[in-house]
Amino acid sequence: MLAQLIYASEASAPMGVGDIEGILKTARRKNRLLDLTGTLLFDRQFFLQVIEGDPQQLSDLYARLVADNRHKRLKIIQFDEISERRFGDWSMGFAAASTSHQQVYLQHGATRLFDPYHLSASAALGILRALGNPGALDTADKLAA
Repeated sequence: MLAQLIYASEASAPMGVGDIEGILKTARRKNRLLDLTGTLLFDRQFFLQVIEGDPQQLSDLYARLVADNRHKRLKIIQFDEISERRFGDWSMGFAAASTSHQQVYLQHGATRLFDPYHLSASAALGILRALGNPGALDTADKLAA
């Protein structure tokens, strides 16, 4: 059985490119070992993440995320069974949320500004899928702009 976890959180302190690259490097290594896939969206304040895999692995991972002091205000947007992976190409993809994505947010029923706490599960998934392309997901360098 496969499950999908979508959650939002807020950075507890300012994070730079190096911080995000470190998070991605660790997540990619661990996710490959646990057969987890997904993508992360971050805008210097808020995280929006989707992770797919075994439901127990996702529950265990979420418990570790709750204990991680790099972010706060974790909110599960959706935790549901799925029939197939939607983010199977990445052990952990990445996209930097930015004002240039305002049209994507509006298309999926969000506001012009990135605020994952007010997204429905379908809006969150739509935004993550729309921004989830290989060119946008490779590095955190867009945060430096």
